[in-house]
Amino acid sequence: MVLNDDIICMHYKNGRLYEKKLSYEALSKSLAAILLEKNQEISFNFDKINLEINNIFNNKSYKSEEIKYVNAIPCRYQDDIFACMIYASRKDDITNQSDLVLFRTSTKILEASLTSVFLSENLDITKHNLDNLVLNNNIGMLYVSNDIMYLSNTLMNYLRFQWNHYSK
Repeated sequence: MVLNDDIICMHYKNGRLYEKKLSYEALSKSLAAILLEKNQEISFNFDKINLEINNIFNNKSYKSEEIKYVNAIPCRYQDDIFACMIYASRKDDITNQSDLVLFRTSTKILEASLTSVFLSENLDITKHNLDNLVLNNNIGMLYVSNDIMYLSNTLMNYLRFQWNHYSK
């Protein structure tokens, strides 16, 4: 499968957030590629392994940047990975259990926030599209939510109902 879309990477460093567009090919030899392949979080202590893994922001190896410890934790929506958080350290061993719990928790908070924004944007787009469909095509619309039935004005007038919503 060939993916032509760019991916957006964000990098928080020294109190600033940087954004960069990358192609999927740029993920090769990166923590993100390993995470996607294994479909689970990963942690490395580069003093104990001999892997050439590159930082996707500058394409330099973590070893050449003197990074000793990394954690990569996926963000998921409906079992699909849509983002990952990468934590890196030059000195402190961040691969221990207490740090991992902290990183997992912060990643879950970010995952929930990103998912909420995504769902809210999709809901707004869907509502806008449905409103345009109903207004521009003069058709009726019926929507049921929480045991309440909502009718568009067009459908309400066509069925000669007096109210545009009904409950059980």
